Amino acid sequence: MEILDKLEGGARGVYSGSLGYISFNDTFDLNIVIRTAVVEEGGMYIGAGGAIVVQSTSEGEYEEMKLKTRALMAAVGECDRAKNGPDVPCPAVLEENQ
Repeated sequence: MEILDKLEGGARGVYSGSLGYISFNDTFDLNIVIRTAVVEEGGMYIGAGGAIVVQSTSEGEYEEMKLKTRALMAAVGECDRAKNGPDVPCPAVLEENQ
């Protein structure tokens, strides 16, 4: 955890935490938050998780993160188009074209 603290430079917030509910009838439903879109003043932050294994490569992990964020990026693009008009490009398309 100390290494991650040094590398990441900030708290993860809800990303990689647990989200769910505990009911009054002794039932619960919890999960680990591995794909998130957090909107804060000044911007939106998207998180996506993966599992690094011995066979992992930095290029492969980066491509996996892009793949896992594509649906969230497309949803953001839809919101942008609904607000600003149909000609606004989707952020996921912009990422692929850069």
